[in-house]
Amino acid sequence: MSSSFKSTRQIMAAIPDLSEWLPDVSKYLAHTKSSKLSETLNEHISLVNSYFTILVEEHFLDNSIDALIHEVIKLNKIPQISIEIVGNYLKEAFAYTICFHDFGKVNINFQADPLKMNNPLFKLIRGNPLGSNHSTLGAYLFILKQIQKHQSDNSLLPIEKRFVDAFSIVLSYSIFKHHSPTLSEPLKQEINFGNNESELKKYLSIYQLGIDPRLAEVVPLNLERNYLAQIDNILKSGFPLFTLLKLNFSLLTASDYLATHEYVNDCPTYDFGVFKSRERVEKLIDHLQNYQHNKAIYKDAEQADHFAIPMEKSSSNLNLIRRKMAAELIQTLRQNLKERLFYIEAPTGGGKTNLSMIAVSELLRANPEINKVYYVFPFTSLITQTCQALKASFGFEENELAELHSKAGFSNIGEADADGYFGDAKKDFISRLFAFYPVTVLSHIRFFDILKTNQKESNYLLHRLANSVVVVDELQSYNPEIWDKLMYFISEYSRFFNIRFILMSATLPKIGDIDLLSDYKNTYISLLPNASRYLRNPNFSERVNFRFDYFEAEISLDELAEVVIRKSEEYRIEKSETGSVRTIIEFIFKKSASEFYEAVMNLSHPFDQVLLLSGTVLEARRKEIINTLKLSDKTLNILLITTQVVEAGVDIDMDLGFKNRSLIDSDEQLAGRVNRNANKAGCEVYLFNYNDAKALHHKDLRFKITRENIGRSDYERILKEKDFGYLYNQVISKIIRSNNRNYADNLSSYQSSIAKLNYKDVDKKFRIIDQDNVSVFVPLTLPVKITVKETTEAIFSKCDLDLLSRLNAYFGEAEVNGKLVWEAYKEVIHNRTQGFSIEDKTRFKHLQSILSKFCFSLISYSSDVKKIQEGFGREEYGYVYFSHWDEERSDGRPYSLEAGLNTKAFSDSFFI
Repeated sequence: MSSSFKSTRQIMAAIPDLSEWLPDVSKYLAHTKSSKLSETLNEHISLVNSYFTILVEEHFLDNSIDALIHEVIKLNKIPQISIEIVGNYLKEAFAYTICFHDFGKVNINFQADPLKMNNPLFKLIRGNPLGSNHSTLGAYLFILKQIQKHQSDNSLLPIEKRFVDAFSIVLSYSIFKHHSPTLSEPLKQEINFGNNESELKKYLSIYQLGIDPRLAEVVPLNLERNYLAQIDNILKSGFPLFTLLKLNFSLLTASDYLATHEYVNDCPTYDFGVFKSRERVEKLIDHLQNYQHNKAIYKDAEQADHFAIPMEKSSSNLNLIRRKMAAELIQTLRQNLKERLFYIEAPTGGGKTNLSMIAVSELLRANPEINKVYYVFPFTSLITQTCQALKASFGFEENELAELHSKAGFSNIGEADADGYFGDAKKDFISRLFAFYPVTVLSHIRFFDILKTNQKESNYLLHRLANSVVVVDELQSYNPEIWDKLMYFISEYSRFFNIRFILMSATLPKIGDIDLLSDYKNTYISLLPNASRYLRNPNFSERVNFRFDYFEAEISLDELAEVVIRKSEEYRIEKSETGSVRTIIEFIFKKSASEFYEAVMNLSHPFDQVLLLSGTVLEARRKEIINTLKLSDKTLNILLITTQVVEAGVDIDMDLGFKNRSLIDSDEQLAGRVNRNANKAGCEVYLFNYNDAKALHHKDLRFKITRENIGRSDYERILKEKDFGYLYNQVISKIIRSNNRNYADNLSSYQSSIAKLNYKDVDKKFRIIDQDNVSVFVPLTLPVKITVKETTEAIFSKCDLDLLSRLNAYFGEAEVNGKLVWEAYKEVIHNRTQGFSIEDKTRFKHLQSILSKFCFSLISYSSDVKKIQEGFGREEYGYVYFSHWDEERSDGRPYSLEAGLNTKAFSDSFFI
């Protein structure tokens, strides 16, 4: 898509220097700092304008802005409209918001206020209705300037003038809110000047903007009667206007932040985290194509006729089929390089991550405008795991790849002095805040927040998504309740932001089949159009045999423990080549997992190690357990008792599996942890009936439809034949029927919130996880690193330890004391300085990532949270502090590093 209107650079270059509009410009200040000269308003606005222009050009945003403006004009269907003239006015208004955002800082009280500029050239005016606010005045001047410009242009028709005036008024919202943490609702009520008109008008004589004084007499009244009251009729809205305003807010606040950061911290930003060199991109692609087995894959892709798919089960045949899938993906993608929406449906163990990397490399090579890549995952473990795979396969350098989530650490910093620490830490803080990396791996919550959020900090990143590839893995982990909204945003952003989306899963719901209730139709390309051939190949479909012996009748934990022990013994004696067995059993609830652990330990069993893993086990212990399963002696007999935390993407290989049946695709995910490389015989997964999954999945359409429409025979067939479409088609049909109903809380009502520019509702009604969690901090000691079979993994980085050492929370031991970390955290909160202190923010963010190593999450309204708060801890500084985690009770300690939360210990609490 080529740009149709003036470029951003042309528009910004034509804006006069502030001195031409503001006499005595040098006496007005924008920022102050005790250790340096104050920054003048002219200096700040020039710097913001510069960052804005750079951001637009770095991300090729002119095309996106133009496409959205085109669609806004098209949506309004104004007869005889001049698209070129009107479009350029709209784009100029878009750019002018950046320039005008701080024009209100000429407010005398803003300059004189001791807590603001404390400018001695001005005297504070008591009773000034504006106070020291500057956003309202900036928006007022912006609106007047734009309306004056439109009204004085005789080439514009009256209806066109009303249209561009209304557009400018809506855009002023970015100026009104640029210091607010959120975009709120309803927008029309927040674009107002209250009783400040007479005070605002005084500043028209300070600026020389060429505004007719008569215009100032009627504009506030005009806004209320002729624009705000009728804005829905004058300017019809929808996704294009909703997104233009969000994008404008993103660019304005990001440019303002970067400019302020440069002045306050003497830290200009030069690297904006994009692939700028085609030579570098080609080098990365070459590295991937020659990495390990990829060389053979690309050789296969060049052949007209591929080898037949082998049916015999073996490790070598499994690798052969993986090569076949990759070769087919390359050929399919090369025929569809200009499309934007793709599926990768590949069996568990089929190498989806490598398939996605090949797809990313092909899209990067074919589309030079694409200069960023995002990988989106529902689980932190997958983020870390994928980062390592990306780095090895592509050969990325440290500054080219980052994982962004609450547990992600900071860069390693080697300097001994504090200035050196914060010099690098400041850059790291800004890089993470704005994701200044060409490749970013992040959580699904954070990514989709960017698309729909009304929060300023998350919205900083919106402009960065343009011209990127976004890989969304484990699509089945999203609740069908949001599939239509997910599809809607993916469709619209791919269209206007030139994003290539790749949606992946072993059990892939084809959400592209959902009708988006618009004229625009999606085209999804299946990069493995013959996916069923692979899914049903014995090397994948027969790696495990699903057993339904305990599927229907309820079974007790004692009976289940005996079954697990007996079946494990049978496998170890009759089928195992190593004479050992590794068994995994998954429960729906952590309480059941803990009770099963006790049941097994009370019986004679063959296991050398019995490991317990649930959502309340800390990350350090989780890593130790996974490494034990991956690295320990294969002759050891191991039982892993777990909850759903191991389902998707955890790279372990077990011999037998047992699972409390829940969702069908969830059952398949657990099976993916058994006989992962298809090199063992007799591997089975038993589905049993202990806890009713309704408590966890009652809102999930998949669960409801399975209960109502899918009997045992269909359940077995779906898992055996990998025909998940049989379930998903029914789910999608139900979503479509719901969306076609009037007055329902459905996609149509959601699109209505978007059309009303109701940013608060748009954010609130689309939640990836529909529950509120609290973080529970456990003040135990954690090892600095863990070692399994001579393989060491750091729990705390050198950077973590350096910071803790500076805060007197670490003294070089082999462990880190959680109590000292907590005291350091409180100290940082108490000693925060006023204003824009990057040092405070850096310490705070870094400490939060360290605190996460001592935390697990619970649903905020759960009984466990209540019990901790009532006798074993307290709510403090945004966490539940588990102070009495190690108190001895008749049923043991309330918490242990090895087993996580022990709810039985709560029963005899005698605290008052």
